[in-house]
Parts: sequence; structure tokens; C-alpha cells
Amino acid sequence: MNSSTRAKLKLSYKHIKGHDRRQMRKYIQVYAIDMLEQCKHLGQIHNDILHHFQTGMGGEIHVTNGFEKVKQIAQKLKHSEDLGGNSAQMALRAFKEGATVYLQSKMSKKYYTTLFNSSIIVMPSSFLNDIEDVHIVVNYHQGDIYNDIQSPQTNRLYLQNDQDNVQFPGLKELEQHVNLIKPDVLVLGGFQLMNQLSPQGIDNIIGQLSSQLKNITQNYKVHFEMGAFDDKLLMDQLLEHIIQKSQSIGLNEQELQLLHRFIDFHDIREDNNLSQTQYILMVQNVLQKLKNIERIHFHSQKIQMICSNNKWGPIIPALHRSIVVGLIQAMKHQNDNLIDTDYDYTIDLEISLDENLTINERLIKFQDIINNGSYCWQQSDKQCCVAATITHPNPKRTCGLGDNIGATSLLYQLNQYN
Repeated sequence: MNSSTRAKLKLSYKHIKGHDRRQMRKYIQVYAIDMLEQCKHLGQIHNDILHHFQTGMGGEIHVTNGFEKVKQIAQKLKHSEDLGGNSAQMALRAFKEGATVYLQSKMSKKYYTTLFNSSIIVMPSSFLNDIEDVHIVVNYHQGDIYNDIQSPQTNRLYLQNDQDNVQFPGLKELEQHVNLIKPDVLVLGGFQLMNQLSPQGIDNIIGQLSSQLKNITQNYKVHFEMGAFDDKLLMDQLLEHIIQKSQSIGLNEQELQLLHRFIDFHDIREDNNLSQTQYILMVQNVLQKLKNIERIHFHSQKIQMICSNNKWGPIIPALHRSIVVGLIQAMKHQNDNLIDTDYDYTIDLEISLDENLTINERLIKFQDIINNGSYCWQQSDKQCCVAATITHPNPKRTCGLGDNIGATSLLYQLNQYN
């Protein structure tokens, strides 16, 4: 797709620190069973890893004390390293799927050259610097066992120490940049690192961002990428000032639970072992309560589901391509800037969907969804489609899969509509 026909995608990371270096970071990848064995003396850190391991939930934790010790242990145990970050992952995937991408994010010049190869425009160019950031990715696979505790599903936990992540870089210039670029979509994400901010810091950043969005004159769509939030004030501010101004939203199981429970009960508690029918009901509830949302993409390890109105392109191509991209990304040894053409790991693929779904009081057999590739229905003014997720039992990487999946479906529905 040439530049004249590419959709323009502008991504902004909603919370970077004072000298902002968090958008492009180095990931140290380790296995949970190794970290659990070596972190027994680290108290809360060990407990946090064990909790996510035994529930199978993904997450991100800010480690206030002991991060250097954790990093030293991870360096010894690492099975690989990678480059990424929420906005970086989405930006790179958007480029691969045919978008012209403008990224407002501070990052290492070295990482930018290695990963992007100048294929993505960073605004302003002064955001490229020489600072390195490290996140630890603790991976656990379904069936992994530690002290007789078995992980119920494949997932990952991020450990980070973004101490001075107190402001969004380039926030004051956001309105100017969007009016200049005239993008088709503005993608907002990475807010989970704001969990550590003070109430005043949250009010300041969300207030400024809300004002910027209100003042932008261009006709464009806003996509909000959910995160794992553990601060009720942050969730309240995001819901009132940012999500209510968005037209599209992307989320996984944990994030869907969070949004659903907060809307209905002002609670951020999570439940385990929910059925896929319960998740579908949550999606329907969110759409009913948030009238401004035109499109939602829910992705889990068993199903993917997209609902959208007629202001977006067809769902099925976006849904199926995002499933394929999830496979491709999971089997990459590391991120790169090469356009994905072939998928080589076609042996031993799995479909985990093993339960029938009840949709609008109608029983839908899971085998029919698998055989037909998807199941679609009308939900008020939106069409909804669900498909079974295809996975590999031994993925090489799990970090960034949601970002790649979300960016893919977003671009497909934008491009086909345009």
C-alpha cells in the first residue's frame, strides 16, 4: 500500500515521566518458575508473581523497593531480550498493516533505529534521546508447575520501576500536532503506568488531555486502549474525561472485567474462571452504558469479538487478520521491522474454545463457530462477530500480543471503511 492510500495513525502514550523514555524500552524475558525460585527472599514481589502465576491473569506492577535486585536476578535467568512498549508495539504493527504512523513518544535513538528503521515518524524529533528503560517480563505457560501450583493459562506479568513517570511528554503540543497531521485515528494508551501517580498528578494530566481533545478541530476518531488500572481515582478520571470522548476501545479479559465492574459497581475487583458467555455479556453491557462507543474489540485466549456500527469497515476481515497476527507475533523470537508475509508454525496449532455460547438467549455451539470461522449477530445499532482464537501451545513470546492484535483490527476496519 503506497503512502497516498495509507491511513494516518497517530499514537500517543498517555503518561510518560519527566524526561520521558518509557515508550521504547528493553524487555528482559524470564520464566515465572525460575523467578519464583530465585525471588523467595523478596517477600511481596514473590507473592505478586505467585498470584498471577496461579490465577493465569496478566498484569503490570510498579516495584517501588527492590527493583534493582529483581533486575539482577532477571539478567541471570533471562531467556531472551526484546524491544517494545505499548505505543511502540501498536505503532510498529500499524505500519506493518499499511498505516502512515506518527508517534508522539520519547525513546532511545538506538532503539528507534533498531526497531523502526526510520519507518515511523516521531514527533517532535527532539523526543529521540540516549536513555534506556528496562521492564521485566515474567512469562508463564499453561500447565507450568511451581510447588504443586499449576498455571491455568499462558500469560505474562510486567515488573517495572518508572519512578519519575509523572507527566505526558508533548501534551501541550498534542492539539497542534493532530491539527497538522490530520490523522484518521488518534490512539491513546499506556495509562496503567499512571497507577503510581498522586491524585494531583492524575488530575493535572487527565485534565490537560481532556482539554486538548476538546480543542482539536480535525474530524478524526479516538481509540482508547485499556490497561490494568488499580487506582479508583485514575479509573474514574479516565472514564469521565477520556473514555467518554473515545469512539473505539480495545481490551482483554482482565481489562473488560475492570471496565464493566467500575461502570456498574465503582469497583475494580477481578473474578477468576469466568465463562466466555459472561465476557460477551460484559461487552454488551459496556456498549449499552457507554453510548459514545462506536466500536469495541475484546480479545481473550479463547475468543475474539468485535462490535461496531456502520461508521466502521467490515468486521470479519479485521477479526480474522488480528487472530493471524496474534499467532505471528507469538512465534517471533523478537520484534523487528520486517513486513509479516508467511506464518511458518502451522503444526500443533490449538483452539481453546471448548464451551457453547449463549448470545441473546440463543445457544451457539462452539463447534459451529469453529467450523464457520465466526458467528455474527445484530446488537442494537451495531453488528457483533465472535471467532475462536487460534494459538500455539508453546509461544516464544507473549508480551505485546494485545497491542498487535488491537492495532491490526483497528487498521483493517479503518482502511476498508475509507
